[in-house]
Amino acid sequence: MKKALAYIRFSNEEQGKGSTIKRQRDEITAHVQRNNLEWRDIEDVDTFTDDGLSASKGDHLSGGKLGRLMAEIDAGKYRGSVLVVEKLDRFSRLGIDDTWDLSRRVKKGGLELHLAKAGRVAVSQSKGDIGTTMTNVAESYMDEMYSANLSERVGKAWALKKANAANGIAEINGKKQGIPMTRNTPGWLKIEGRVQVGNKIVEPGRFVEIPEMVRAVRDTFAWASQGLGCRQISRRLISRRLNGPNLSISWVTKTLKNRAVLGWYVPAKGEPVADYFPAIIDQKLFDAARAVAVSKRRDGHYVAGDNRHAKNLFTGLLYDLTAKRSMYYQYGSRGSYIRNDEHSLRYDRFEAAFLRFLTVADWKEIAGETESDEQRATAARLTEIENELGKTKHLVEVKTAAADEETDVAASRFLAAQIGRLEARVLDLEGQKNASALILESAKSKNQALHTPEEMLKLVGQPDLRLRLRAEIRRRIARLDFDFSQGKLPVVFIWFINGSNRALDFRSGEAIPATQRSWERGGELT
Repeated sequence: MKKALAYIRFSNEEQGKGSTIKRQRDEITAHVQRNNLEWRDIEDVDTFTDDGLSASKGDHLSGGKLGRLMAEIDAGKYRGSVLVVEKLDRFSRLGIDDTWDLSRRVKKGGLELHLAKAGRVAVSQSKGDIGTTMTNVAESYMDEMYSANLSERVGKAWALKKANAANGIAEINGKKQGIPMTRNTPGWLKIEGRVQVGNKIVEPGRFVEIPEMVRAVRDTFAWASQGLGCRQISRRLISRRLNGPNLSISWVTKTLKNRAVLGWYVPAKGEPVADYFPAIIDQKLFDAARAVAVSKRRDGHYVAGDNRHAKNLFTGLLYDLTAKRSMYYQYGSRGSYIRNDEHSLRYDRFEAAFLRFLTVADWKEIAGETESDEQRATAARLTEIENELGKTKHLVEVKTAAADEETDVAASRFLAAQIGRLEARVLDLEGQKNASALILESAKSKNQALHTPEEMLKLVGQPDLRLRLRAEIRRRIARLDFDFSQGKLPVVFIWFINGSNRALDFRSGEAIPATQRSWERGGELT
């Protein structure tokens, strides 16, 4: 009695949830019984199943159990046995040539291939079976055509769905949305009014917001734009005990990247569809949250750390004018200090005085006092370029007019060569002008932070957002110079990014803002 082994395959997870495995197993078992075969192992360990692997793409061979089974067949492990499959397309949909090669490997390995549903032998060890060969060729061709047509039909169906989604955009409750293509929605939406009869969608329904989840998403973007990290956002959301998805760090990270909050449907292939979902976040807030996220990464790695651990708001800004060396933050059992080997100042006193100064400073006056060195240098260079450009263009006009009136051939050629060089110079100068204008605009945008201190001031007093506050301080403050030349307690010079300055005088034991706006270093303050 010949020994049998079975091979079962289905292409996707949805088929696996249905009856496909049971159907194939029943067909194969019935075939084994009808043909007086016996299983190779009583525990049925020689049933090979590939779940969710395509036979038209060869996935079941490259990464599935059939590939390993064929290798064992090539090695002669199952010689004299019968490999049973439900239908030929369970074995292969690779087309005539590749299916023929697989069949030859089965024959060469000493096995027969039986098709349970058709009740026939597809590969036998007998010679000259032309009828079986022709039948296999015909089935292989039909299976290949079925796979190709199925792929084309599915592609056209999805293209039609996407077109309908884009063309069917309507305004519901004041928000635009498209026709739902599938039951899949973001976690903050659900579909209502969907009617399905059998496999046919009679009424696609419409998207409806889930209020508590929409609030969670909006809070996520608001907190992220303020500099709160994903871990802290997740903790805040979890504390609400919402019914819905796991509001983990991963959920926060993915949500902050998900353009569905803007109403976009972004398929794996093809063009995105705008206004498909109801938008719950505006573009400005989305961009603000993404900008903060990008600022926390260097070379693809997260470097910002936890906001709560930003103990020193002035990293990289502290300098000792008297000792001519930098100062650093040190935390100890007696408190925190700004210090180096020669001088020190209680950190908490300085931070409190500095933040108090930020809230009372006249930012309009600071922003309007002076331009930065970069701005002045770039503006001067831009003026030089514009002057030279004007002169060169004038020379082109003069030379062109002379060439138009010149009758001598040699002189005309000489003038034409000069005009060519001048025109090339004009193009070069225009390129320099555009580049300098961009640099000047960039320099001005840096100083723009001095005109809008509100972003920084609203973070003062929020312990969860200290890292964001530190970043906002660095956008406006160039350095902090500590002058200990007149005693143990310093005068602190605050230099802004546009070159203007202020001072905090700690010499009396209290932090007193100086009334004089500019001074020579080491000079007396008024």
